[in-house]
Amino acid sequence: MKILAQHALSIGTAAALLAGCGGAQPSIGTPGAMQQASALAARSTGTSYKILYSFGAPPDGNYPHSDLIGTGGTFYGTTFAGGANYCGSVRCGTVFSITTGGSEEVLHNFGSGTDGSLPFAGLTTVGGTLYGTTGNGGAYDAGTVFSITTGGTENVLHSFGGGTDGNGPVASLIDVNGTLYGTTEYGGANNAGTVFSITTDGVENVLYSFAGGTDGNIPEAGLIDVVVATGERQAEHFRLGPEHRRILSVCRRPMPVVDLTSEIDLPIGVVRVLLGDLTGEGLLRVVSSQRQPVPDESLLRMVLDGLESL
Repeated sequence: MKILAQHALSIGTAAALLAGCGGAQPSIGTPGAMQQASALAARSTGTSYKILYSFGAPPDGNYPHSDLIGTGGTFYGTTFAGGANYCGSVRCGTVFSITTGGSEEVLHNFGSGTDGSLPFAGLTTVGGTLYGTTGNGGAYDAGTVFSITTGGTENVLHSFGGGTDGNGPVASLIDVNGTLYGTTEYGGANNAGTVFSITTDGVENVLYSFAGGTDGNIPEAGLIDVVVATGERQAEHFRLGPEHRRILSVCRRPMPVVDLTSEIDLPIGVVRVLLGDLTGEGLLRVVSSQRQPVPDESLLRMVLDGLESL
């Protein structure tokens, strides 16, 4: 199982960004050496938080490594291990849902037949369906792209590893006008990783094969978007809040969204709501071709309202 051999994983407590909290993830070794619990936490005050859910004994999931995504008033995520099926010495991972009240449900257990296994990344939503990657499993044991409904019906859209295809996706997908884009750590023409696209029907295309040397290789991260202020005057009906003004000030030059999040010290979900406001009013524009899906706006509006009341 290549992902286990190639990574010293840093998987600890996962945080549900319900009220602007983040979570540190100290390095504690490979999955086989890890303790058997992780927790979802939501901040209740500026200095404390409460545990929404503690992952437990199989067939529950273990070791959530990625962010949650909100849709329809419920959060969805993956666990790298745990679940009902074994992949060698560890269990193969899950997709789960959790309510804001802490009611968790395993929607899918990875690892059966040619299903994917060991999902390292989180989920992306397109048209109400969730999409993700697994680092292992599939027809060639080189990872998959999968879809899953919010009711738990999972489908492998693509198995990596054939010919000069990519191998071992460990990053989340992004949605650009209904087409998904991502990276694989290995595979491609030079076995140094790829950038790929895939339709929601499963038609995959390698867009670029990294070459190593002076070129990049072994991409472990996903793709990003970049935003910049347009300089347009705001409409009279639109009231800029202090967070909107901070974003416009920082984005006088092109700024990757991940760097913007760090610069203004707000959770990425909240930043994306603010960016939606500003792009909708023509005050900000996306200058790259990739665009990350915006999580469920009603949930993130609650977060923003809470921040403004502090």
